[in-house]
Amino acid sequence: MAYLFGTYGEDFLLGTSSNDVIYAGEGINIIDAGDGDNTIYSGSGNDEITTGSGHDTIYAGEGINIIDAGDGDNTIYSGSGNDEITTGSGHDTIYAGEGINIIDAGDGDNLIFSGSGNDEITTGSGHDTIYAGEGVNTINTGAGNDIIFSGSGDDFINAGWGQNTIWLGGGSDTIELEWGGSSEINNFNAAQDKIELGSLDAAGVKLMGLGNDTLIVMPRLSVLATLKSVDVHTVAAHSTSIFGTEMGIYTA
Repeated sequence: MAYLFGTYGEDFLLGTSSNDVIYAGEGINIIDAGDGDNTIYSGSGNDEITTGSGHDTIYAGEGINIIDAGDGDNTIYSGSGNDEITTGSGHDTIYAGEGINIIDAGDGDNLIFSGSGNDEITTGSGHDTIYAGEGVNTINTGAGNDIIFSGSGDDFINAGWGQNTIWLGGGSDTIELEWGGSSEINNFNAAQDKIELGSLDAAGVKLMGLGNDTLIVMPRLSVLATLKSVDVHTVAAHSTSIFGTEMGIYTA
């Protein structure tokens, strides 16, 4: 195990293939950790951090940091700056700080906690769980079966191609549906939330009531989304504001 310490200046800290502990100083640092299971403490400067295939733990400081984590199962704590975080194919846990962060998670099964800033979160083909914070967030999910908890801000959620479960928060949220995906949407407020159909042909989309729920269906009854505990007639009455066009109710 190696211990590396930065200074108050601009440092280049090169890790080893062992399990390193790296303390960056207050300057603008470049940290290139090796393939071990590393622990990295970023300072108050604007740091660039790259890790290898090990299982790393990264504590970002107050600066504007660029973090490129490898394919291990990493844990990343973003600081108060506006950070850019990219991870690999491992199962990562990311805690976003108070800044405006850009998070590009890889294809693992990731756990992401957004902070109080306006974050942009993109996930891959894994089964991810995302907790959006208080900011106005943009969330783009991939092909996995994801669970998304929207926060108190006005969030935009691209539901992707998986079987997703979405819990909306107190803001005016927008959900974009994709062909091939099927989302369960909870806490949908027909008076303030919106649904975008993206590249889908709105003329072929219909509403269908199933018990207390509303189904959004395509031709041949392919279900794009289920609005839980929302009456179909309520959705139809607000369809122009929800979808941007009037939606009819499917009758067999």
